[in-house]
Amino acid sequence: MTAGIKDQAERGRRLTNIIRALSRFFWFTVEFGLMRGPKDNIVAYGSGLLSSYGELQHTIESDEVQRYPVQLEWLINQGAEILKERGWPEEIWYGVLSHADYANAPRTTPMQKVLYAVDELVGFVAAVALVRPSKAVADVDVQSVKKKFKDKAFARGVHREQIFTGAEQLGVDLDQHIQVVIDAMKGNAAVLGLAGTPPP
Repeated sequence: MTAGIKDQAERGRRLTNIIRALSRFFWFTVEFGLMRGPKDNIVAYGSGLLSSYGELQHTIESDEVQRYPVQLEWLINQGAEILKERGWPEEIWYGVLSHADYANAPRTTPMQKVLYAVDELVGFVAAVALVRPSKAVADVDVQSVKKKFKDKAFARGVHREQIFTGAEQLGVDLDQHIQVVIDAMKGNAAVLGLAGTPPP
């Protein structure tokens, strides 16, 4: 989201805003999040709660503590709202909204369609890379990705239908779409943590 920004000050501002949004998400999940246990009991998910037994006990047992479910829809809408309030251009905050079907924000621009089309596919390609012995995206090809599509147990959280619909909305062949994503990820393999592990 900042690669095309040449002005270093503006790039720094945008990165700072992205980091703040991620920090907010981190705070409500990994840091101080709660979740339902196997017996429908409340258990600590956030590691920040583990630093104080008294605080942890109060958080789990007290009726005074306000608990809100974290919903992806809320996070997407909240993220777009935060970006809007901070003066980000509409094409950016609306792009955040439109990449999720449940936001009911029609995708009309090429950027919105591309973001939607690659969102699930990038995660899926990464999963395919990580089950390879090399753990390298360089060893992933179109056929290996399509083969894994058929295995419903593999990366079951990925919405395959969104990948197919996204390619269709872009008007590109699915194989071509997968190859473009693989090539883009290969070019950024080190940053993505998908450059692979050296053999022992």
